[in-house]
Amino acid sequence: MLKLTPENYYSHETDWDYMSFSLYKDFTKCEAAALAKISEDWQPTSSPTPLLVGNYIHSYFES
Repeated sequence: MLKLTPENYYSHETDWDYMSFSLYKDFTKCEAAALAKISEDWQPTSSPTPLLVGNYIHSYFES
């Protein structure tokens, strides 16, 4: 078994030996997508637009 260190904590190699809570949640949603994600065959796409809009609104009301 691979020894878990701060350097390899977020690597995909450790996901094969240790299952994080986020990986567990991925498997409960879709096993095929989670397996493809940790084998680096597929990466989900995400849009930064909702985060930017939320940050803009937060900054507007904070100032």
